[in-house]
Amino acid sequence: MKGHIVLLTGGAPYLGGPHTWQPLRDAAADLDFRDLDLLDVSVRDDFSAAVKNAITSAADGAAAIVAHGAIAGAALEAIAKLRANIPVVLLSPIAVTKDSAFLRAFRAALNGPLGAFLTAAARSKRKKLLTDELSLRRQMERLVRSDKISDALFQEARGRLADPRMDAFVQRTPQILRALLTPSTAVAQFKGASFFGHSPMDRKVRKRVCGTLLEAAWSAPMLEAPESVADHLQQILTFSM
Repeated sequence: MKGHIVLLTGGAPYLGGPHTWQPLRDAAADLDFRDLDLLDVSVRDDFSAAVKNAITSAADGAAAIVAHGAIAGAALEAIAKLRANIPVVLLSPIAVTKDSAFLRAFRAALNGPLGAFLTAAARSKRKKLLTDELSLRRQMERLVRSDKISDALFQEARGRLADPRMDAFVQRTPQILRALLTPSTAVAQFKGASFFGHSPMDRKVRKRVCGTLLEAAWSAPMLEAPESVADHLQQILTFSM
């Protein structure tokens, strides 16, 4: 197989490190996987633009992209700009596909006191999660089936929370929310493979985005059903050769 496979998730800080993708690596040991950790993205002013630029760079010469969670829209938009025929696989994508008066008002409010309030709340939540292991585990269980949260994955999440690079994410809480709550045409029109689990968010998005339900998955198929994801990657890569 020519080319690598880019792995990225919007689950920072809880997911995104090596242990997030290890089950998928183990399920397809013959493939060349390369992680793109959002904590490694250098952000100055425009968070969304910085992330898309990082994806574009990582996708240079790639054979496929695997995008998990809230990074789905950014990944598809970045690949579209490349004008390259790179297959994209979405895992439990989180995206808004239809706008509303409420969403427009909320996005506008993020520029004012609401944005400052949410940033302060994010800063406070980070401090709590660093000292309260039970709260951190509960937060992770929103993304990952509880029996798939290994000690290594849990400790990795703690380390990522404490990482100084998380400061940039906390400071840009309004920007991140605005990007997430802006309708994604790319996701709405996506015709590639999407895999979902049984989480409330997965069920909600699956009503708007066509995809395959994986019985073993909750909201992180690369951890909960890595063999299914690996099998699909093998199929699309074989087909594209």
